[in-house]
Amino acid sequence: MKSLLDRALIAISHNCVRMHDLIQELGWDIVCQQSSGNPENRSHLWDSNDIQDVLGNNKGTDSIESIVFDMSQIADLQLNADTFKKMHKLRFLQLYIPHESDGRLNKLQFPVGLKPFPYKLIYLEWDAYPLPSLPLNFCPKKLVTLRIWNSKLKRLWDGIQNLVNLEEVDLTDSQKLVELPDFSKADNLKSVHLSGCRSLRHVHLSLLSLGKLELLDLLNCAKYGSPVETLPVSIKHLTELKTLSLKGCKMLQHLPELPSSIRHLIALDCIMLQTVTFSSNIPRLQEEKHINISFHNCMKLDVANCIYWYLKDIRKLAYVCESRRGGKGVVRRSDFLKICYPDYRVPEWFMHRTKGTSITFEVSSPSSYGFSSLLCVVLPKYSLDYELDIKCRCYLEDGSNMHKYSFGILFLNHIPAEECSDHVYMAYNYGGIFDVIKLDRLNNKIVSSGQNLKVTFEFFVSSGDTGSKQDDNLLIKECGVYPLNDSNFRTE
Repeated sequence: MKSLLDRALIAISHNCVRMHDLIQELGWDIVCQQSSGNPENRSHLWDSNDIQDVLGNNKGTDSIESIVFDMSQIADLQLNADTFKKMHKLRFLQLYIPHESDGRLNKLQFPVGLKPFPYKLIYLEWDAYPLPSLPLNFCPKKLVTLRIWNSKLKRLWDGIQNLVNLEEVDLTDSQKLVELPDFSKADNLKSVHLSGCRSLRHVHLSLLSLGKLELLDLLNCAKYGSPVETLPVSIKHLTELKTLSLKGCKMLQHLPELPSSIRHLIALDCIMLQTVTFSSNIPRLQEEKHINISFHNCMKLDVANCIYWYLKDIRKLAYVCESRRGGKGVVRRSDFLKICYPDYRVPEWFMHRTKGTSITFEVSSPSSYGFSSLLCVVLPKYSLDYELDIKCRCYLEDGSNMHKYSFGILFLNHIPAEECSDHVYMAYNYGGIFDVIKLDRLNNKIVSSGQNLKVTFEFFVSSGDTGSKQDDNLLIKECGVYPLNDSNFRTE
């Protein structure tokens, strides 16, 4: 592997090995030469016909180390319970159905169940797994990745397994999954994807005591929280947890104190959610680490007691971030901080706020607008067939000659197609709004004219699939701008 890297024949990034098609074909040729007429004697299998022959006729041998099987290439295939029994060296098993495939999901059938997978298995991916559980005596001690989408699983296994190497569990759209096993021995588990597991009512408490867990996705787990109304308080001890997705958890009512590591909290359509407690130690804003908080359509949320104080802490963090940047450089990004919650007004502490879609105010020096701003809009109740984008145009005028300098930024995108009431959307426009060249030109004009600058922020909404076309049927109710410069904070 190192030799191939040194020769630039492969590249490794994000735990993935990438190579040119010619290199891949060369590798295939080398493997085929291991046994030209008997695929069961090769170390790696990827050809659908070869795999169908080996699995369908139960020809597995201890030569096979990996299987990558595109199941969309075959009709239904009947397998024996001991199909994998003889593959003692099998480490990589991927049985997948491409997303673009429109065929029936259940391609492999096991009339009498399935015996345990080989002990050395490291990677297990199986789309549309057809059985209610994994093999009874399966020992996943060496397993690192478990991905089983669109399955008929009701549970994984019984009892406590030694999962010391397990890092990822992805059971997306396993709609019959009712429970999760004890993960207390999965000390290295980093991500758990349970999106679309609509029958799941709760997660095992052991999952919320794992110190290395970074992502927990419960999106569209509609029954989660019933009869339980909250997540366990132990979640605050997950010091590495960065992403918590709770979209569509319609029975969830309370979120206990969350760990300070949280950067992405997605609670869309949690219609019963009333309270959430943020850690007092909010992570600092950094260019490479974003914060995205969404309580879209959480209509029972106690905004006054749960959100307002959090926003003031965010404002302080944004100012600290701006102080570090020193008003230098032009980044023009608004995705470092994104917050959405149900409310009818721009927060009162915004220095510049008004009804309507645009706001204009004076600044004493153009250099002050090398600094960033917090931007905010209020959208009314609506119901559409498409997602929305919120955009912003900025204008800077020198007064006497009405010179205008403007640019547009994408304020927020992928706004859901339906809102049950007014919602506030806030973002951090990191990096200032005007580049140094234009500011220098305006500085010269200001010195000679003696007049102050006027700055205008104009917000508008467009449908996500029509580019910049403005949607006149959806008006912004309020907008606000909070410049993050020294003078603002000295007056508070």
